[in-house]
Formats: sequence, structure tokens, C-alpha cells
Amino acid sequence: MSLRAAPPPASSTAEPIESLLPHLESTAAPRAGAGTGALGGVRRSAQRLLFRVLRPYWFQQYQFAKFVIAGFGRVATSMRYEQQQREALDGRVRELTRELVSCKRELHQLERAIVDLDSHSRSDLASGPR
Repeated sequence: MSLRAAPPPASSTAEPIESLLPHLESTAAPRAGAGTGALGGVRRSAQRLLFRVLRPYWFQQYQFAKFVIAGFGRVATSMRYEQQQREALDGRVRELTRELVSCKRELHQLERAIVDLDSHSRSDLASGPR
């Protein structure tokens, strides 16, 4: 039985999801853009009017987006926990494998000692009483 070196711990698969959460939260709600130029004020007024008309729909979409973002957060937390548990289990398996190899080595030594004792006792019996 050979002991293989453990692979280096992979980066967490939850990290990409966690890194997206702040961006998702910031884009969950529409925002009126800053009006620049000659038509900036008209543009901003039109956006406010549109947002006011769409407010019931926006609120529903905002609630949905918040639930989706919270779901992503739970998935990321679960993935991180699962990865930590897997790493702990891998460490325990490596530890048990080392102990198994050590026990196997000791068993071989005991078998050799028994064979040596058996051969000595047979040679003593063969030589007969003196």
C-alpha cells in the first residue's frame, strides 16, 4: 500500500459566488442615472416618472431578486461548509491510512518473529533431548 501525497487544497468553489453577492445586491434595485448634458434633467425626470409607473412591478422584482441573492448566499455557505468537511475527512483518511500501514508493518514483524520461533523450536525438537 502506498501513501500518495495529498493534493493541495483547491480554492473554494464558493468564492466566485460570494464575490458576486455585493454586485448583485447593488444592482437589485433600479436607480435613476445622473443626468448630464443639455437633456440630463429631462432624462432624469423621465426615469423618475417611469420608475413611479413601474413601482408595483419593480417592488415584486426587487423582492424576487433579494430572495435569489439570499439563495446564492446560502448556496455559497453550504459549499464552503461541505468543502471544509471534505478536507477534514480527507485528513482523517490520510491519518487512518498511515496507521494502517504502520499496523501492517508491525504484523509482518510479528509474523517473522513467529516463523523464527517456530523454526527454532523445530530445530530444538529435531536435535532431541540431551
